Amino acid sequence: MQSQHPWELFQFCGYRAAVHVRNRPNVGRANSGGPDPVSSGGSRDPDNRSGRDSGSMHKGGRPGPAGRDTAALLDEQMAYYRARSPEYDQWWLRAGKYDRGPRFLRSWDEETDQVRAALDEFSLRGRILEIACGTGWWTPQLAAGAEQVTVIDASSEMLARCRARMAAAGGDAAKLEYLQSDIWEWLPERRFEAVFFGFWLSHVPEVRFDSFWELVDGALLPGGRVFFVDSAESTGSSRIGDPAGTPETERRELNDGRRFDVVKRYFEPGWLRQRLAGIGWDIQVQRTARFFIFAQGGRIADS
Repeated sequence: MQSQHPWELFQFCGYRAAVHVRNRPNVGRANSGGPDPVSSGGSRDPDNRSGRDSGSMHKGGRPGPAGRDTAALLDEQMAYYRARSPEYDQWWLRAGKYDRGPRFLRSWDEETDQVRAALDEFSLRGRILEIACGTGWWTPQLAAGAEQVTVIDASSEMLARCRARMAAAGGDAAKLEYLQSDIWEWLPERRFEAVFFGFWLSHVPEVRFDSFWELVDGALLPGGRVFFVDSAESTGSSRIGDPAGTPETERRELNDGRRFDVVKRYFEPGWLRQRLAGIGWDIQVQRTARFFIFAQGGRIADS
């Protein structure tokens, strides 16, 4: 019998859930946000009383993408992902309005497997922090090799689905810690060997890019490592017919017709590597053929 990963495909909320299976072709398919911010460990000066630079994690006052107030845009983004939680998995499964046919799905699955294989090879161990876990597409894979995984998301709905996915995958519940918190108001109470985030960096506006990486730095132990995956600049993975947004935003439409503006940025690998090097990170950024970028590394000071 062929060797398999510790988890298999399982049924979840009426859809096939993506769970990586080693040595098996075309199997596998994973973001989030939402209101109800509950601070876990402290505040990051949300009103910018400290007068930090444009990368500060303040919640109000400074214009964001397209001249909008950053806080208002991020609140709308969180509301979108909370409302989208029941249908989020359709995007990964290429179901419903995201169905582009079998050839597209085959390429999608192959590139998803490429990213999952890279994550396995990077071999994250010890205590792992997963930022913006969403419905938990990556959580079972992270938990398989970890001592403990702390997942954080602003949406209680997303966290509930992440819990359900872990339970269906037969994961060790004792390994998981679930935190509901707005990442912009959260401070880690301890440090981790690794930080992971999937399809999150593209939702961070440029005015908060540096301060997000300050948070990652504060969450990592010396020698800690980072892995992330995100969308490549391709319309191929988007819903057909989504209304256009601005250069740093997209207008998203739910199945019921409601529309939301969200931050959505696309990064060229070379540019992103240099951008991160400029703030102290040694991150190797790669791109799959069409759909994804993925990156791994750590602090330059730890190299």
